[in-house]
Amino acid sequence: MKTTAIRILVPMVMAVLTVSAGRATQTTTSPQLTVKYIISEVCTVPGCDVTYAICCNSAKVVAGYAYKFVPPGHGNSMLSHPFVWQNGKVTALPGIGGKFGQAYSVNSAGDVAGYAETSNYEEKPIIWRRANGYAPERLTGGAGGVKSLSELGKIAGGSLGRNGRTCAAIWNNCKAKIVGATTDEESVCNAINSAGVGVGFVVPAGKQAESMRTEGDRSAAMWVNGREQLLRGLGGPFSECKAINDQGQIVGWAVDGAHNRKACSWNVANHAVTTLAEIADANTEAHSINGNGDIVGQATVPIKSDHTSKLIACLWHNGTLIDLNTVVPPGSGWTLSIATHISDSGVITGFGTVSKFAGNRWRAFMLVPVIVPVQ
Repeated sequence: MKTTAIRILVPMVMAVLTVSAGRATQTTTSPQLTVKYIISEVCTVPGCDVTYAICCNSAKVVAGYAYKFVPPGHGNSMLSHPFVWQNGKVTALPGIGGKFGQAYSVNSAGDVAGYAETSNYEEKPIIWRRANGYAPERLTGGAGGVKSLSELGKIAGGSLGRNGRTCAAIWNNCKAKIVGATTDEESVCNAINSAGVGVGFVVPAGKQAESMRTEGDRSAAMWVNGREQLLRGLGGPFSECKAINDQGQIVGWAVDGAHNRKACSWNVANHAVTTLAEIADANTEAHSINGNGDIVGQATVPIKSDHTSKLIACLWHNGTLIDLNTVVPPGSGWTLSIATHISDSGVITGFGTVSKFAGNRWRAFMLVPVIVPVQ
């Protein structure tokens, strides 16, 4: 594990007792603090060489999925296996008879949520509870999966509705309630906070069903008390909410009128949309926000010399965009491409590449902040 410093000022006031002219007076000073990050590679599941860290909690419990890379044309390369990782130990999460699954969310209790395949090739929403040794627990409803598990046990994701399409769903006491409209539209609830407000996206009726997978025609949406509300975008045709914190701050992305993708935030009260700080000429997406308002995501930066692009894992702190690669020590071999989650304690997960591994394949990482005085 290696550390490096990133210039984030941390508000902290220290009381100083000064003795002058026979009387004691108290003044305050604000020392400049900085944050150092410890980077760790999240170990992979045995037999897999690609790992995705999707989420973490403040106790540094990481959940995600892994698979064995298979070259195109040589079989199914997406037989993914869900895992949970802590303190260097990886635990493969058991399935329900099928060959694959994925973990998307972990709460402070260490419970993990996602989906797993049955022996009949159906994807089912699953919770793996730590107290039960991570034995899989099926939730009610049709085929689908869990995207978010809040601190108060509220659960959100997508479930197959009566119309045969995926609909946003919220589970209470493990019983599914379809909150997405049951007409010809499709929807998924990507996140839910402790107040039960869910956010995600809706694919309008008549639009291509393939957009559920390719991020085509979709609109940012919010569900409050079971009622669906579409959120305004940036003038373009596509948008999506990815996360919401307990303060009601929503983040995600939207396409503007010039067809550029922008990381943005929404106000849960008045639905106002605001773009986040940008990198010139880059497309950006926000994936997660914590209770302190810190946001993580990604930027796709064009490389004009060869007409390609590169992915950069990003942190938005106090309105400033920070390239997380600047917190990685030189010579570490890491290139951080996508930041997927940030916990309330500032732990960040994501994935990138490491030079010591052949094939340039994704590897999961965790960044743990350590606050220290500026030297």
